[in-house]
Amino acid sequence: MSQYEQYDVTSDSYDRTRQPVGLEVVLGALLLGPRPLAAQRVLELGCGTGNYLAAVADHVGASVGVDMSRGMLRQAAGKLEGRGRTGLLRVCLPELPFAAGAFDAVTCFQVVHHLPADDGFAALGTLLRQAARVLRPGGRLVLNTCTDPQLVDGYWYYAIFPEARDRVRARYAPVARLRELLDAAGFDEVREIAPLDAVLQGPAYSDPDGPRHQAWRHGDSGFALLEPPELEAGLARLRALRGKGWDAWMAERELRRQGVGQSSFFLGTLSPREP
Repeated sequence: MSQYEQYDVTSDSYDRTRQPVGLEVVLGALLLGPRPLAAQRVLELGCGTGNYLAAVADHVGASVGVDMSRGMLRQAAGKLEGRGRTGLLRVCLPELPFAAGAFDAVTCFQVVHHLPADDGFAALGTLLRQAARVLRPGGRLVLNTCTDPQLVDGYWYYAIFPEARDRVRARYAPVARLRELLDAAGFDEVREIAPLDAVLQGPAYSDPDGPRHQAWRHGDSGFALLEPPELEAGLARLRALRGKGWDAWMAERELRRQGVGQSSFFLGTLSPREP
């Protein structure tokens, strides 16, 4: 499904630098769903290596994860082995092969920027309409994505690789447009929560030499948007900073990150359908 990342290749090293952040936000949102949490059926769009599926599996009645990458689904299957209330399916978003009203909640974490970004983010609109279609009335949507300030200030390495930053920024719908699409799909009571202390890369985020290693770069698809000369130029800038002034520069970047966070959760409730 991704328009630019080769997840069948990167899936083997993806988990080294990615963690399921904001689980308290996710579970809190699901608790407000149309049925008790232990009875809910949850669909995750673009489930990747299954980190969130594994984290919520013991709290919900059943869960299904969909992804287009065979490599990602293979990693997810390993995490979910032996858990009978979970399922995986290879699906190319934004279309969903499920019946109307089949789920109590739909979740989606750091996925929507992999959809085509043209025509006013039409593919994202289709995905949100599909999510609404497969939800029960009163069902919950939990969508994690990045705002533009977070892409600018939430990731220190994007300041060193500005071409990756600027190209990935163009793939994220502005918040105003995202809210328009959520409203058009039938979601109301939409809340935005940005956990300021949640770091998607976990401890690996603070590794100053991380970008030098391909496996580390596999944890952020923005690096896939770089041309080889741009990658080399960024690595040269990193070496120069590491040689002089690194601690002060990184401290300033951390203050920026702590002010905006790295990602935001958009929590919506599906409006009751017209009879």
